[in-house]
Amino acid sequence: MTVPGASLLCGLLLSTSSAQALNGLLAETSVEPRAERMAAEEPHPAELQAAELQAAEPATDNGVWGHASWTDLQGRRWSASNLLGKVVVVDFWATWCPPCLAEIPQLKKLRQRHGDRLVLLGVALDSLDRRRLTAFLHRQGMAWPQIHAPQGFRSEPADHFGIDTLPAIRIVDRRGRLVASDLRGRALEVTVRGLMSEGDGSP
Repeated sequence: MTVPGASLLCGLLLSTSSAQALNGLLAETSVEPRAERMAAEEPHPAELQAAELQAAEPATDNGVWGHASWTDLQGRRWSASNLLGKVVVVDFWATWCPPCLAEIPQLKKLRQRHGDRLVLLGVALDSLDRRRLTAFLHRQGMAWPQIHAPQGFRSEPADHFGIDTLPAIRIVDRRGRLVASDLRGRALEVTVRGLMSEGDGSP
């Protein structure tokens, strides 16, 4: 004997049961494994840090100088070929920067003390024309090589060393390694003296 509506009720129950089973199957086979795959594909923080450090390392044996090649106001070209093997102080400055001008006496003393054994290289991030800049250097007695970079912070030397504020000083050892930044006064002198003594046998 068939109860009226029993077939319809059974069909509904089967449909509900099938839908629940299907939802469970999707949850087990699609959502969780996908989340696990995404987590597995996400780079580990240690891997990201290692990649950043690797990218920051010099791409050549020229150290921090890389393939840089800059010409000073006297027409002399500066690159790894004549900077490696020397202690180099790169001074980024501008005539419109009062703190930069305040550093001039200290830089003069540094040059007088170490002479040509130290490469003191100025980079003028200044929009002055060549003639006016040269006249300013003469008035100030800044007798060390100067690279004129009128593009300022967008210039190649500034970009090479990541300069975005003035004054800025970068100190590079004989192997082309950047060893210190933005030292002033006695700290600058002590650091340079230590680097100089590493190559000349001084105590």
